[in-house]
Amino acid sequence: LRQLPARVPWAPRFAPDGWTVAYGGFRADRAPSELWTTDLRTGAPRAHTADGADANDPQWRPDGRALAYSAATSDGKRVHVRPLDGGAPRRLGDD
Repeated sequence: LRQLPARVPWAPRFAPDGWTVAYGGFRADRAPSELWTTDLRTGAPRAHTADGADANDPQWRPDGRALAYSAATSDGKRVHVRPLDGGAPRRLGDD
């Protein structure tokens, strides 16, 4: 059993590998919400957003290589996809 590093983590979703969990949550006393993953074997957390876009509600791509999540934009909440290999996120519907 591991404690997640974010304050008030919500919407946890397990990766297809069963060892990584994605969730939205606040860092210490900082808002808005950010998108996080934690490796449950090591307990190592990783923040995937820090842009103030209130990111949360993650969903894994079936192969575990990307996360879809909601984030605030100037025209409301929108769905973004962030590859976990370090690529830039993209907003769905902008293609």
